[in-house]
Amino acid sequence: MSGRIILMLASLVGMCSTFMPWLHYPSSGMKLYGYVGDGVLTGFVFFTLFILAFFLNKYQKFISIYSLIAGALIFCLGFYNLSEIRDQQLNFKSDNIGITMASAGFYEGVGIYFNMFGGLGLFISGLILLMQKKSNSIKPTENKAFLKYAPHAFGSLVLLVSLFYFLPQRFNVFNSEVPKDLESIIYNDINSMVKALENNDFKTYNKYVHPVLAQSMGGEKLLKEFFEGTYSTFREDKISIKNIAVEKLLDVKTRSSDKQALFIQKVTFSQNGKEFVESQKTLAINDQKSKNWKYITLGNNKKISEIKKMFPAINEQLNNLEN
Repeated sequence: MSGRIILMLASLVGMCSTFMPWLHYPSSGMKLYGYVGDGVLTGFVFFTLFILAFFLNKYQKFISIYSLIAGALIFCLGFYNLSEIRDQQLNFKSDNIGITMASAGFYEGVGIYFNMFGGLGLFISGLILLMQKKSNSIKPTENKAFLKYAPHAFGSLVLLVSLFYFLPQRFNVFNSEVPKDLESIIYNDINSMVKALENNDFKTYNKYVHPVLAQSMGGEKLLKEFFEGTYSTFREDKISIKNIAVEKLLDVKTRSSDKQALFIQKVTFSQNGKEFVESQKTLAINDQKSKNWKYITLGNNKKISEIKKMFPAINEQLNNLEN
């Protein structure tokens, strides 16, 4: 019976997800596995349904409804968890410096996706079993074609829609469009950051800083202290920024989840009548859920492994990352 097979396979996938990482914290090297969170509850549900699959002939209606409801709830729970992760990646805040720094650059693990697809499998198997139960109860003379193929068609449709929604986020199947005036956008943004620094306007400055930078420094409070300290140093040492420019746009790569641009910014400082120039490699990121570009100063001569510790979502296909 196809319903029983799908039920057992979905349950096995769901149980396996309990022992997979659901969250990665690259800054601290930590992984959060399913069994320390929601995976305990969902793992129990998957386990009970796997056992019940052996008694399907006796309790088919109960198992069908249980599988249908449980699958829908597990899938929705996974969707909620993913939404929360996306939101926290941009808005995570904590008064604990250690927690903030350790959480910098966190991202979802494969366990969440396995859990969701396990839930989707339960839902599909529950639907198939209910339809099969109904099909077996009608008279032989009646047309069973619809009841026979409808659950399979519906299940395939749900699976395709889910793949279409999630695969682009996870594996970047579709590219997004790069603005034609990108260099101009970057130029205006970094000049706005300079003006904010000169006016001691942290609120405006912080709009352009990628959240992961604040997290890696220990939180927004410490970033603000660093900003104010830089402002004070500039005033005391009579340093001013005479000019700032995009020296070279090195590369731009697009993915379904974001757009990333690597460029060199050239800053001309002035102090006591003398000028000195500093060039730094900088990353501009436009996340899927954000309208504006955010910036991270990478510095020079850093390896990809070092960059990934601070910003795990770096597009490694960008040219000149390590040069």
